Amino acid sequence: MNPNRDRVLRRALILGITIGLAGVTLAQEPAETCFLTVARSQQSGNPERKNYVINDKSEWEELWEKVVANVSPKPTLPEIDFTRRTIIAVFQGSQPSGGYEVTITNIVNTEGHIQVTVKEFLGACVAPGIVTKPFHIVEVDKLDAAAIEFRLKQKVRKCA
Repeated sequence: MNPNRDRVLRRALILGITIGLAGVTLAQEPAETCFLTVARSQQSGNPERKNYVINDKSEWEELWEKVVANVSPKPTLPEIDFTRRTIIAVFQGSQPSGGYEVTITNIVNTEGHIQVTVKEFLGACVAPGIVTKPFHIVEVDKLDAAAIEFRLKQKVRKCA
C-alpha cells in the first residue's frame, strides 16, 4: 500500500463527508416556553369561547375590557411590554354551572412552530348552579401569532 495515496484518499473522504453534512440540519428538540399567569378565574365578562394571541396594547386594552366587564370596581389593566412580550388568552365561554375550568398547561416551541396546550375540565359532581365563564391569560416572551397552534385536552371529572 502507498501511504501517500492512503492519506490523500482519507482526506478526500473526510472532505466529502464534511461537504455532504454541510447541507444537513439537525432537528431541534422541542423547547418548553416559560409563561406567567396574568389573570385566571371562573368569571369573566367575556361569554364567547375563543383563544387570543395579542401583540399590541390596543388589542390588550380591548380584551381586558371584556374580561372585567362584569366586575366593579374594574381592576386596572396589567402593564405588558409588547416590544418584548405576547399575551395568550383562552376563554371557555359561558358554562351552565360551576366546576368548569380552563388552563394553559404548557407552551412548546419546535423549530418556530409553537403549540399551546389547553386543558379543560367539564363540570363537577357537586357544583353551584350559576353561569360561569372560565378563562386563563398568560404572558410569554414575544412570539409570532401566525406560528401558534392551540391543542385542546378535555377532561370530565368522574364522580365516585
